[in-house]
Amino acid sequence: MTATGIAASGLKAAATRLEASASNVANAQSAGSLPVETIEPIRPVYRPLRTLLSARAQGGLTAALLQQARSYAAYAPNLPFADASGMAAYPAVDPALEAAERASAMAAFRANLSVIRAADEMMQRLLDVRA
Repeated sequence: MTATGIAASGLKAAATRLEASASNVANAQSAGSLPVETIEPIRPVYRPLRTLLSARAQGGLTAALLQQARSYAAYAPNLPFADASGMAAYPAVDPALEAAERASAMAAFRANLSVIRAADEMMQRLLDVRA
């Protein structure tokens, strides 16, 4: 695989990480019903996303989204799907972790973009030398 192809896979992986983090932040306050062992929840709670990055044998990365089952219970008696004690489930989204994830993904995006630009410049110089 070429340097440009490897960097392009890194760009896609960074974009996937950004999308997952944005989804987590957007849904951080979305409530759901508490899970009950015997029945399906009336309204399932949002499951935060994490990105699993894997190296490809031929070079580059693949990014897969994984749903986490982390949630917490909070008192919200005004919600129609709250249980008898007024509790509802909320996704366990950590704003600080999400900010760090976005900053890391942006740095990876910039680094991979720099590789593509450098490869483009080298190719341009090669073509200039041959002409």
